Amino acid sequence: MEHRILRHVKHDQKISTMQHHQQEGWLEQWKKTHIYKQIMARSRSDTSNEVVPPMLGASRVAGEEQVDGGSGPLVLVVYGPSDDAWQQLMAKTIGQGIEQAAADGSSAVTYRIQSIDNTTFAQVLQADGIILGASVENANVHHKVQEWINTQWDIEGDLTQKVGSAFVTAGGISAGQESSLLSLLRSMLIFNMIVVGGDTWTEPFGASAITYEGRPYGKAAQGSSKPPLIDSLFLDKARGLGERVAKVVARLTRE
Repeated sequence: MEHRILRHVKHDQKISTMQHHQQEGWLEQWKKTHIYKQIMARSRSDTSNEVVPPMLGASRVAGEEQVDGGSGPLVLVVYGPSDDAWQQLMAKTIGQGIEQAAADGSSAVTYRIQSIDNTTFAQVLQADGIILGASVENANVHHKVQEWINTQWDIEGDLTQKVGSAFVTAGGISAGQESSLLSLLRSMLIFNMIVVGGDTWTEPFGASAITYEGRPYGKAAQGSSKPPLIDSLFLDKARGLGERVAKVVARLTRE
């Protein structure tokens, strides 16, 4: 029996190693494509503090954002991959929405913006809400974000009183942003979280942004030499998502 178990373990390890090598090979091929080079060039050249004003009352900590002070309910805004400029901008804009809810007296929610690399499941358990973001990869949630959920989240952890929501960034208009939002929400539902969408019927599953395809979204508007990193249409959706989640968290934690 012991030999049989060891044989199965070795077999599983072999499959895991093969899958890892296949994944690495696919990533190397993807990085050689023309589209990948264009996207990364835009990401490097367009990242600017002028795109979105600095968040009120926030301080920069190791490239991420956290709200100073306060002891109210906490919302974690977690994004991935960690070096994705579009994800970072959407996360910061969601933070502005959370602040707006506090500014108009709708909530006293505090928040932190962190990458998946700097977020533990213990922090998820301590938060009252989590807004999880991912870039879209081949019409699916980016593998690093899904891996973070699959390996770091513990099904025995109690998330039944936590509010969950999602946002994604995708290269194309019909390239997987809605299905990826639903995938993130399904992962949250497995953990019995209280899932909410955006603040209008146009973002029922969360906030999304198109970063590459077509005018006026991903590419430069005519006559513009330096387009914004993300179109204002999508940034407004991100702000609305942050504001709604903050209000829901505030309501649930008061009861």
